[in-house]
Amino acid sequence: GRVVLVFYWATDCAVCRDKMRELRANLKGWQDEPFTLIGVNMDRRRQDWLNYEQLVAQAAHHHRVRQRRRTQCPSRAGIA
Repeated sequence: GRVVLVFYWATDCAVCRDKMRELRANLKGWQDEPFTLIGVNMDRRRQDWLNYEQLVAQAAHHHRVRQRRRTQCPSRAGIA
C-alpha cells in the first residue's frame, strides 16, 4: 500500500520546473503518508542540474529571510 511517483524532468523544461516546485511544496504534507517521490533528472549535463539546484536553494534562503523580516518588523498600525 505505498504510492510511488517517478517524475522525469529536465531543467530546460518550464512545465517540469513548475511541477517540481509544486511537488517540493507538497512533500511536507505527504511525509507521514505512504508516498515516495523519485525525481529522475534527464539533463545531458550534470552541471545544468547542479546549477538549477543551487538557484532553488538560494531562492528558498531569500524567501526564509524575507519571512523572518516580516515577523520581526514592528507593526505600523495606528502610526500617523
